[in-house]
Amino acid sequence: MKRCSLLLAVLLLIGSAAFTACNREDGLEIDTSKTQLYVSNYTGGYGNEWLTSAVDRFQQKYAETEFEAGSGKKGVQVVVLDGKETGTVVFNTMRASSAEVFFTEGVYASDFVNAGLVADITDIVTEDLTMYGESGSIEDKLTDAQKDYFGMVENGQTHYYMVPHYQSFRGLVYDVDLFDEEKLFIAKNGAPSETLQTGGTFSGTYVFTNEAGDRSAGPDKLYGTSDDGLPATYEEFYALADKMGSKGITPVSYAGSVQVYYDDFLTALEADDAGLNDMMANYTFSGTVDSIVDISTVKSDGTYQLADPVEMNNRNGYLMARLEGKYNALKFTERLVTGGKYGPYFSTDCFSSVSHIENQNNFLYGRFGGDKHIGMIVEGCFWENEADPTFRSMANRYGAEAGRYERRFAIMPYPKATLDKVGEPLTLVDSLMSAGFIKAGLAEEKTELAKLFLQFLNTDESLREFNVLTGAPKSLEYELTDADKDQLSYFGNSLIELRNAENVDIVYPCSSNSIYRSNPANFFSSTEWNGISEGVPYSDPQKLMNDKDKSAYDMFLGISNRVTQASWNNSYSNFF
Repeated sequence: MKRCSLLLAVLLLIGSAAFTACNREDGLEIDTSKTQLYVSNYTGGYGNEWLTSAVDRFQQKYAETEFEAGSGKKGVQVVVLDGKETGTVVFNTMRASSAEVFFTEGVYASDFVNAGLVADITDIVTEDLTMYGESGSIEDKLTDAQKDYFGMVENGQTHYYMVPHYQSFRGLVYDVDLFDEEKLFIAKNGAPSETLQTGGTFSGTYVFTNEAGDRSAGPDKLYGTSDDGLPATYEEFYALADKMGSKGITPVSYAGSVQVYYDDFLTALEADDAGLNDMMANYTFSGTVDSIVDISTVKSDGTYQLADPVEMNNRNGYLMARLEGKYNALKFTERLVTGGKYGPYFSTDCFSSVSHIENQNNFLYGRFGGDKHIGMIVEGCFWENEADPTFRSMANRYGAEAGRYERRFAIMPYPKATLDKVGEPLTLVDSLMSAGFIKAGLAEEKTELAKLFLQFLNTDESLREFNVLTGAPKSLEYELTDADKDQLSYFGNSLIELRNAENVDIVYPCSSNSIYRSNPANFFSSTEWNGISEGVPYSDPQKLMNDKDKSAYDMFLGISNRVTQASWNNSYSNFF
């Protein structure tokens, strides 16, 4: 009996040693002399490089710290797991996941908090970051809208359970070099918006030029800024698209397999037309809104009248489905579908199974031997980092001039629907609803370690490093140094210039409103554009315009048919 017990003990010891040696996460051997912290990162277009670099710095900083009292372990080993899921999937699998810290997108904070899935991190969000040489807190880096959304008021006290992660604006990414080579910039006095300038004229014929020529003021109505030569209005955009068509260039493309890219773009167009105040009422259901369409006046020829200014509240929230910006965004889309004298402005890829990677490749290879020349693609801030493998491949094949840091791309500021709106602020939408958070229910020592790590990743140094390594901004307030900017591509620098410009407002599409908090998915872009046409529910109106010859008029009424006063009362009457 003793012999059997001894043999069993030896086998258990061997098995334990073998398990320690072979226990790996994503190919990483576990170091049992350190405390492990498991982190799930949704790589998406942003990758893991930013996290790997931050992890290295964190592990070095706390190499001699004991996180498990009396364990004899020193230091921390951060194990990065391959987070392939977002939003609802993370919500449904979080309890079973081995991850303790999460970075992902499509997150509705109130759902996670109400389900008891996330830990309270108020202390690390509100305390000053003096240990990192900063005088303020993470909370100080949040916008008012972010504080309103992420700050959960409980018994009169504000609690934080998440912090915003990366920032992405959906827009038209254009090839600056192509515009220069093909003379696609609008010349000074070469478009109707130039008549808004003192002494400005327009002969009635559009004139285009290259980068070195005298260019129009663009949508900001100011000369000498980055949007010079870009279309100031929808009509000027159509003229640019026709100019492209005359040169065999497809004006606009996006990935047909991910229609939500264009849904986000529709919301971006809506926001820029509505402005910050009216757009935020989509989520707050408060304030005075003066751009609601009187639905009874809408005619099939596109004409309509605005209703008198409305004081929004939970009871009349259905009126936000009639925002003028929605109609104008749909009108813009209808014109992209129908096109001009050289055909549709949309690429056929927009309504096929083409992936976002294939669409990026078609765009990038166009000037380097590709079969397609594309002027603009609908994308987000992350696209260039996501396309990095393609850039590397092209640089190897065609030389450095085809690489990421030699080529020039930028997001085009949205043209205005009408001439009278030129010069109004550019309004952007931070569209991906990304966040960093910690799983609830961890051991106290592990929770404290996780909070220390999450706080570390929101120091100015870490925010700047993320921006430099991904080329895309974080969704907090911080400043890049000149040395940081020197490491960015043309596109990366254009993003920073865009988000920091004085005449720019940023919509964070969420709020603490009770209706929004209880049903956030109902107000996300992938739902916002759903409607009912001829009694049949639909999504992705751009597809119906293309496939079924539906008009902006049809689609706008379709949204109003879905969000009626009766349906609103049926869904939300318990909130008023």
